[in-house]
Formats: sequence, structure tokens, C-alpha cells
Amino acid sequence: MQDYQFKRRTNTATINGLQPGLTILLATILILANWVIFGNNGRFLGPEVNQLTFHWLAAMGLRSVTLIGLPLLFISTGYFFSHNRPRLTIMQIWLLTLLNGVLLLFAYFRSTNSGSANLIYDVCLPILRHLYPGLLGVMIVLASQTWLVRLFKIAKRTSLIAAFWLILILPSLFNQDLFSFSNINSFAAGLLLTTVGLFLREAKLPSLKQSALVLVISLIGEIALNVAMGSISLLVHQDFSTAQRFLTATNPLIILATLATFTLAIRLSFQFATRFSRSTTVSPLFSLALGLFSYELTTRPVVTERFEQLIFQQLPAFSHHDLIWSGLLIILLLLAIAVISWLEVGILMLVQRSHQFRQLMMLRLNELLENTKHPYQFAKRHWQPIVVFVSLYFCSYFSIVIMNPNWTVTTWIVPDQAPAWPAIFFLRQSLIWLNLLFIYTIYSIIRALFNQYWTALVLTIGAMGLVITATLIKIQLRAEPILPSEVLMVSGYKDILTMVDQKIIIFAAIALVALIVLIWWLTRHVQTQSLSTSSRISRLIVGVMILISPIQFNHVSSIPGQFVKTMGDDPSFYSQTIRAQINGPVIQFLNNIDVKIMAKPADYSKQTMTRLVHRYQHQARQINRTRTTDISKQTVIFNLSESFSDPRRVPQLKVNHNPLPFISSIKHDTTAGLMMSSGYGGGTANMEYQTLTGLSITNFSPTLPTPYTQLVPNAAYTPAFNNLFPYSMGIHPYTGNLYDRITVYKKFGFNQFDYLGSSSPITNQHHVGTNPYLSDQTAYQNTLRQLKHHVNGQFINLVTMQNHMPFDNYYAHNQFKVTGQAFASETSQRSIENYAKGISISDQQVKKFIKQLDQIDRPITLVWYGDHLPGIYDGLSMRKDGQALHETDYFVYSNRYARAHGAKQKVNQPIVAPYSFPALVLKQLNAKVSPYYALQTDLLEQLPAMSTSSKEGSVNNFNAATEYTDSTGHPIHAHQLSSKKLQLLHDYQLVQYDITAGHHYVKSQHFMK
Repeated sequence: MQDYQFKRRTNTATINGLQPGLTILLATILILANWVIFGNNGRFLGPEVNQLTFHWLAAMGLRSVTLIGLPLLFISTGYFFSHNRPRLTIMQIWLLTLLNGVLLLFAYFRSTNSGSANLIYDVCLPILRHLYPGLLGVMIVLASQTWLVRLFKIAKRTSLIAAFWLILILPSLFNQDLFSFSNINSFAAGLLLTTVGLFLREAKLPSLKQSALVLVISLIGEIALNVAMGSISLLVHQDFSTAQRFLTATNPLIILATLATFTLAIRLSFQFATRFSRSTTVSPLFSLALGLFSYELTTRPVVTERFEQLIFQQLPAFSHHDLIWSGLLIILLLLAIAVISWLEVGILMLVQRSHQFRQLMMLRLNELLENTKHPYQFAKRHWQPIVVFVSLYFCSYFSIVIMNPNWTVTTWIVPDQAPAWPAIFFLRQSLIWLNLLFIYTIYSIIRALFNQYWTALVLTIGAMGLVITATLIKIQLRAEPILPSEVLMVSGYKDILTMVDQKIIIFAAIALVALIVLIWWLTRHVQTQSLSTSSRISRLIVGVMILISPIQFNHVSSIPGQFVKTMGDDPSFYSQTIRAQINGPVIQFLNNIDVKIMAKPADYSKQTMTRLVHRYQHQARQINRTRTTDISKQTVIFNLSESFSDPRRVPQLKVNHNPLPFISSIKHDTTAGLMMSSGYGGGTANMEYQTLTGLSITNFSPTLPTPYTQLVPNAAYTPAFNNLFPYSMGIHPYTGNLYDRITVYKKFGFNQFDYLGSSSPITNQHHVGTNPYLSDQTAYQNTLRQLKHHVNGQFINLVTMQNHMPFDNYYAHNQFKVTGQAFASETSQRSIENYAKGISISDQQVKKFIKQLDQIDRPITLVWYGDHLPGIYDGLSMRKDGQALHETDYFVYSNRYARAHGAKQKVNQPIVAPYSFPALVLKQLNAKVSPYYALQTDLLEQLPAMSTSSKEGSVNNFNAATEYTDSTGHPIHAHQLSSKKLQLLHDYQLVQYDITAGHHYVKSQHFMK
């Protein structure tokens, strides 16, 4: 590192570390004082002042002094930091500017909760984007100092001095900015003043007394000039609108005062250095960092304006009192900048010790030009990082492109359909890089752990292949990408694989073996460099920091959240598939990590909840005046029929036979209608959650797509409908691991859960044709077995599996044929026909089951419903046909004994939502209600059915707004609800928040039972 240290000269302007520390410290104080007291707009000196007062004169004098700061910084930089290693200083300036940009941007994000991509580009390219034109002038002077010094020696000094003052004076005389010099932060100002500092380095400086005299005269002259301009302005304009014409940092008198201040500081530094030991010297690099940060803090566009707003709101007027507070603020800012500068110097010293920095410092311009002539040799020397970048960039790019069906972008980023390759490349470049950041982080961590180049690269590419394939399969089957909640569902992996085409699994296994062989071969035959221990540790630290950042992606005020938002990431959780198409599967997956349960209602408190409980206790008493049945003595069965919905309602689809003769008939004679599902092609657990809890998924945050896996397992309070019964059980003729049902049922308080592999096994196992899933016949036989085993009041939650996707050719002699435009291929057409056959078999089993229920002499009520439509109608548009594709069938049937003992035959409820079923069955049975179910009854009778928007096909849909469907099946808007209904909805949201995310105030107030 000795080669990179500053080399000192031994002329009359001998440089030591103390001198730049003193002069730049003074420049920093003046820059901060000018900014804090006056701001960049010169407040306290504007046209609103209309008379010459002592207040105004004092402000003018103080402003004149503080304007010295920035010119002093430029001159000091040219004087102290020009040496025979200019490349090092230029590189240090650039790195410090980069670090300052990052810090200022983070501070801006924290204070505004907003940002833009331009701000990030400014951080990465501060010089090229002309963010600091004055700094560019400084760097050019440092780079060309050798030629400038030669010019100083050749030219006459008097000519140079005359040219300098001429450049300063002419604009003032003609009132025209002839040399673009009016702004002290201009390129011309930085160039000229840094050149002056370089010139002074070669010149003899004035004495201490001469400098002090020039400083006093120049400041008095500046004040007198401004007083004269103020008088003229009052005379001509009757205000001070032109009084500040010469109150600029490039005014000749201010520059003269700056030169005098500079020479005073130099002379004082020499005297100070002779009295104290060298140990008191300040690092030149620290001085440089201190000055640069104050300069960039006070001149950075947009960011500086925001900080001015924060500061000047606290300093509304110029007075003696405010000067004291301004002084304290300046001291605090100076201390903060000093700490930041110290940290930045530490970072720079680490960077300068790196091998890459040494190589960069030794690189010559002719070497760069030579590389452009021989790119093959350059690529050969640096092939490892080039291969990593190209491979992972393509992975990132391809992962977004392939999410778009038929390689065509149809989302809002283009006005019409467009090929995905160019559209994504030119319109979503920032998202390609954002995906690349996390893909590269995975590579970097693997590389650090194993220190094997090929292992890290091949595993990363293989992992991306797996992510892309799994996401495409999930979108095809469920119309949504992979979500974190599903990745955490480890116990269900085995069962999920049984739903995937075996050919895909075989191909994946072959690909895995191929990757292992490829890694072995490349490691053995293509030699690569290993990483040092320090490099591996730094990669791990940085990598872990990046990987944990998504936990704050959805925190509006967080730095990670602002960063990804600025990069163009908009998660739109109600449109998971579309966001995967424009954000990429990696970023959309990460968007779903930071989950919020539910927005807190503004008036939520213990007092509010107490009043609400009292209100619905009264409502329950009113309802119970006419209710006679004790629900705990009833037997209620909730039967979720997998993927069940009448295909004859699907638009543009004709079915040759009615597959549901019995269900169609019973719907005419009992409580029945349509259920508005919040899913298409999937979402079973969400419908089940709503039916058991009476809570609507529409009230949850869009980042909570699956309450079963994201909410219930860790919830402290989980009341459910089954708690109203002395005994409850779940029956599911499939594995219990999917959606973590084993844990969920236990949390809900079920006494028993029968599933494949449970201690109480599923009996009478039966398959229809070659269907791999157990039949509805099996489900109903196990339910009847439980009814015989437990004869008292109980609740049974039955979830069938027979009609789960895929819908292959399982059944012999399929009589169903379909025609129309609802399918886009023959494969989809066959799937629909196979599906129709499957539900026709279910229809027969339902008929048989109800007949058997009627033979039991105790009250039994069956709530039967389909959870969602199958995702096989690929010829339809969700925007046009979404509502029809979210309507499933339901009915509530009370057996003969129940009807004979008070149960109603039919309740008119043509449209319901899943959360409506508890209140609906209580109403049909004429059962008494608790305050909670009194609220549920009001919701059932007064509010339209709520569901997530049907405009998209995913479980979390396109529009964040709740969709309301009235009793006629027509959607209505929230603004059409009366104030009474809005209050009812608000009460519901308060209760749901209290139960799921709040303090559970209702738990101790007997609200649920």
C-alpha cells in the first residue's frame, strides 16, 4: 500500500495532515451554516423585506460569510490533494460520492416513504448523471494537473491572475452568466476554483496580516455593495427583489474573501503545527470525506430539498433565538458527518487493500484501449465472472419471460399484446436486475460455503430451473405462483408430488443426476480459482443481509421496501400470477414473505370492543326470543365437495346431459343457491377456514393468502364453529398434512381427525375406475360410521377428494360430451368431460347419503357446498366471465327428524359466502345464538356476500377491493352500501381483527358462546 499513500513536497507550501483538516473543517462549518440558516433559496433575504433594518443587514453580513464555504472547499481540494498520484484521489472522491449517495438515499427513503428509480440511478452514476457538476470540474483538474502545472510555469503569472479576475468580474458587470459561473456548484466553478488551489500550491502565499486585512476589506465591500443594491431595489421595485444580485458565492468580493480565509487558515495551521506534536494531525482522507459529505448533503437535488423541509420547519424565522438553535443544529450535523466520514474512511481503507483495487490503480488508459482491440484476451483472463454474469442474467431474464403465456405479454406494461422477449428486456430491465441480485446472492452464498466455482454456478442454475418449472406447474393448476406458505408446508411435499405428472418427476430426477455429473466433470477438468477466507466471510455476511431483506418488503417505511418499490416492484397480492409475469417468480415469491395479518381499524380499543360486545349481546337476546333449539344437541355436518360446481353454468359451454339430476332437484326444495368462492382452480383451505370460523378472507391483508398455514398454527386464540358442540371431528379421505390440517384442527379444538394414516383410520376405502383419489362413497361411509358411533350432538367437517385435479380419463363409458368456446384445446375439452363424469358419480353418492340420513332418528343437518371451480376452463377470460367462474353450488338439508322437531325446510338465501354457513345453519335450525353469531346473522341478512374480486383466477385476486354480490347475483360497489350496513361491516372487521391480530378482548366477555 506504500505506493498508494500521498507523497509530500518540501516547497514553501509543505503539506501536512493538519492543514487540510483545519481548512476543510472551516469550509464544512460554513457550508452547513449557510444551508441551515439560509437554505439554498436565501430565506430571510427575499422580496418580502421592504426596508433596510438591522435585522436585514445582519442577515446579509452573515450570509456573505457563510457563502465562503463551498469556494473554500474547492480551493482547498486543489491545493492539498493535487500530487503525483491523482488517480488515487479521483478514485477516493468517486467512492466517497458513492457511499454518500447510498447514505443520503437511505435517509431520504426513511423520511419520505417514497422514491423513484432515478434516485437509485443517481447513486450508481453520480458523475455521468451530472449530479455534482462542480465535483466533475474538481476531478478533471486533478486528472490534468501535470499539464496545468506546466502551463503555470510557461505563462506569466500576472496574465493568469488577470484572466481569473476577468472571468469573475465580467458576468457581474454585464449581469449575464457568460461562463455558466453563477452557480457555485457548476462545472465551471468547480474547474476554476480547483485550478486556483493548484495555482496557489505553486505560489507564495500572503502573510497572516495581509490575509486578515484583505478578508475584512472584502467583507465590508460585499456588505456595502449589497446595501447599495438593496437601496436601488427599493427605489426601482419598492421591494428587495433584486437586492441579492451580488450575494452569490461567485461574486468577486466573496471569492476574494475566500482566498483571504484560505491563506489565513494555512498560516494558522503552520503556527499550530509548530506548537503541537505531529500526533495531532488529521488524516487527509478524513478531511476529504468530511468536506465531500457536507457538499453533497447541501447540493443533492430532491434529497436536499427534503432535508431542507425537515430542518426549516423547525426554524421558521431569523432571530437571535433561532441563531442559537441553528448553532446547535450545525454542531450536531458536524458531529454526525464526522462519524460518517470516519466510517467511510475505514471502508475505503479496506477497499484499497483489496486485490481488485490494486489492479484498478495499476491499470493504464492504453491497457484499456488494448483490451478493446483484443476482447478475446480480455474475456480469457476474466472468463469466470463473465460466465457467472451471463448465465445468471439470462436465468433472471428468462424466468420473467417464460411466465407470460405463449411468450406474449398481455399485462398493463404494454398497451396491447407484445412479444415477451423485447417487452420484458426494454420495459422491465430494473426487475431483471432485481431478480439477478437475489439469484446472484444465492450463488455467492453457495460459493462461499463450498468454495467451489462450478458447484455454486451449476446448483444456482439448477435451482432456478426448479423454481421456474414448479411455478409454471402451479400456475397451470391453480392460477397462482409458488408462495412461501407452501414451501413451509414440508410435511405435504410427498402428497403434492402425487398430483404432479409422473413424467415431470422422472425428468426432474434425471436432471438432478445430470447436474451432479456435470458438477463433477467441470470441477475435475476445468480449473478455477478459490476464494480467500476473508472473501468467503464477506460474501456470507453480505449475502445473508440481502436474503433477510424481504422480511421488510411490505413495510412502507423500510429501506428494503422503498428500494424494491423504487426498482419498479409492485407486488399486487390480489394478482399473483400477473405479478409473476412482470416481476418474475423470484421477486414475487419474496414479496409474499413479509406478511401482515390485517389492517388495524382506526378506532380499535378495549372500550370500543366492550361497547360492541354489549351491542351484540342485546342483539342476541332479541334474536333468541323466537329461537328454541339448542345447537349443542344437534348434529351438523359441513361437507366440502372438492372442485364441485355445475358445468352447465359456465359461459360458452354446452354439456349434453345434466350431470347433477339429484342436486339440481334438491336445490329447489331446500335452502340452496350459489356460494361466491374466493378461489378458482384452488383455494380449498381458504373456503374451509371461512366456513369453520365465520371470518371472511376479504378482511385479511392481501399478503395473507392462506390462513391455514400462515395464521392458525401460531395463533393464540382460534375460536371456531365446532366449539358450540360437545364433540367435533374432521374426516378427510386423504393425507392430513396438506395445508397443515392436523395442526389446524387441533388448534380449532376438534376431538378427532380421521385421515389416511391417522390413528383412527379411514375405512371402506373405495376408488371409482382408475381415479387415484378415494371416492365420495368412502367419505360418506366413514361419516355414517361416525354417526353410528357417536349418537349425541356433534359437529363433523367432511372434506372429499374424489373430484380433485387432474381430470384424466379415469372412468369407463363416459357419456358426457361438451362443446363451445370455454376450452382452448382438446386436452381441456377431455378434462371437462372427465370432470362431468366424476361429479355425476358424486351426485349419485349425495343422493344415497341423504337417503341414509333420513333414516336416522335424531336431528342431523347437512351443509353441502363446492369450494371452487376446477381450473380447466382455459378458453374463458376472467375479466369477462370471472363471476360465473367463482360461483359454486350449495344447499342446507335437515333430515326428516330435524324438520319434524323444529328445523326449517327452506330459508331463502340465493347467494352466500363461505363465512355465512354457521349463521345460516343456526337460522335453519332455529337455534339460539351467541353475540358473535348474532353479528353473523346480521351479516347474513343485511350485507351482500363478500368475496375477493373475480376478475382474476388466482386465490388472491386482481383487485384489492372486496367484491360484493347481492341476492340477485349482481355485483355492487361499497359506496352503494347504506351507513347502517357500513357500520355493520366495520363491526365485523373490528371483531375479526380482535380475534386474529388484536388483543382478544372478546375472549373474556362470552362473546363467542
